[in-house]
Amino acid sequence: MKPTLLDVAELAKVSRTTACRAMNNEGRIDEETRKRVLEAAKSLNYQPNRLAQSLRVKQSFVIGVIFSNLFAGHFYSEIFRGIEEYTSGQNYNLILGCSDGSVEKETELIESFQARQVDGLIMTPTNHMTPEAIEILENSKIPVVFIDRCSADYEHDYVGTDNLLGGKLAADYLKQLGHRNIAVCMGPDAETMSVTDRLRGAVQVFEKEQMHYFTIMGKSKARNSKEFSYEAMLESMDMLKSNEATAVMAMSDSVALGASRALIEHGYRIGKDIALIGYNNDDFCPYLTVPLTTVGQPKYELGERAAELLLKKIRDKKSKCNTKIILKPKLVIRQSCGEF
Repeated sequence: MKPTLLDVAELAKVSRTTACRAMNNEGRIDEETRKRVLEAAKSLNYQPNRLAQSLRVKQSFVIGVIFSNLFAGHFYSEIFRGIEEYTSGQNYNLILGCSDGSVEKETELIESFQARQVDGLIMTPTNHMTPEAIEILENSKIPVVFIDRCSADYEHDYVGTDNLLGGKLAADYLKQLGHRNIAVCMGPDAETMSVTDRLRGAVQVFEKEQMHYFTIMGKSKARNSKEFSYEAMLESMDMLKSNEATAVMAMSDSVALGASRALIEHGYRIGKDIALIGYNNDDFCPYLTVPLTTVGQPKYELGERAAELLLKKIRDKKSKCNTKIILKPKLVIRQSCGEF
């Protein structure tokens, strides 16, 4: 016979109402009581009836997550882990979608998640959300938290990293090592807010220190960052040599990975003939033949904080919009940058 909420309440020595509130993280319950109830539920292997619960409180206990490009690299996997572990601890489930940078697909996903009656959305928006997507969000009043990127078209809450500072950290480190001619490899997401902020921060240092730089944009239609940057770097070898570049600053670690393959194929020794610095501190960086110096983002914390903010908005319908949580990046030094 399956354990009931009453069994949990009796084991925890609380009322059924208190047990219910503790399980749903509702009401004013002290942390010691909440912990005792959760431990009792765990020991009994109690599984709440989500359907009955959702009908009672008029919630689905489901969160929609929309990422812009799951194929760009490893960046979103760690963010998703932060979201998933926080929300599952609060008895919420997730539905994941990918807009692939398409405003039309983004609109379809928002419409689909709204039809499924999700309690809230965490999303990295495209550069310009469609009026239809904004209308769906405004009419349905679904709480939304943007992550990694902002939208200029829709009032929002936001959790992200200080990308302007991150760009400065990368450029300043190259300056300290004596690099004066820098190639900046942009990747397929060159027009997104996060990438343009990184470039803007780097350029502030380049101009202040009178360092020469040029951008490698690429013409590939590939959405995969590694493939895109590999092709872009191959196309730019003459530019690299004519500008006497001694360092490549990549706008993400996946971009750095693709660029490094092209550089190696053309005889460059990473960390000796040319320096390479990435952005994100993805999990593969320490395991490359030449471990990658990069600017680290607290990816798990980004997901965790976004989930925490969204659930707060779901529970407090009167909470104000435009909460901004900005986390700090940090430089992670490895062997891919040499002194020149």
